[in-house]
Amino acid sequence: MSSENYSADDRETAIRMHPQKLAMYISMLSMTMFFVALTSALLFKKGQDFFVFTPPSLFYYSPILVVLNSFFLHRATALYKSAQFKTFRNHLLFALFSAIGFFLVQWFTWKGVLEIGLDRSVVSAAFFYVIMLMHALHLLGGVSALLVVWFKAWRSRKDELFELRNIINPKRVLAVEVLTLFWHFVDGLWIYLFLFLIFNYR
Repeated sequence: MSSENYSADDRETAIRMHPQKLAMYISMLSMTMFFVALTSALLFKKGQDFFVFTPPSLFYYSPILVVLNSFFLHRATALYKSAQFKTFRNHLLFALFSAIGFFLVQWFTWKGVLEIGLDRSVVSAAFFYVIMLMHALHLLGGVSALLVVWFKAWRSRKDELFELRNIINPKRVLAVEVLTLFWHFVDGLWIYLFLFLIFNYR
């Protein structure tokens, strides 16, 4: 269909976005600006004071886990939209496992950092702690949300209104899409922070 054949209603439908998704995009934008500002400040302070970040070997597995997490969530979204509910739940569970694995890697990494103890009087080290704390809070929220979505999907496996009739629940589509958006952001943010730390403070 050519653009000339689109009615006003068609154009409105094409650009319409659910408020929850719009809110997530705005939140992602603001969080991106926040982390870019913090890492820029950290980079600026690097010329004035300096610390060495020596991560444990587990740290280097984290990018693999976040890539797996994004992959499983992306596939889960597509599977639910095609009414492949059982496979959808399996991929959601795999995403949950990879998210928990990522959380554990982060936990042991920062536990090791705290045991070594960076000098908090060094301004760049203080910025480092703020960055890691904020990312940990986003990660904890993401794992909690993923656990809730998976549990609801598992509990609804015998839902007579939707799943047993192979009908897609629009509310669940929205929930999975928003969750996937958030995790893509968290995963992408971690790749950025991982490379930032490796190239600047290792």
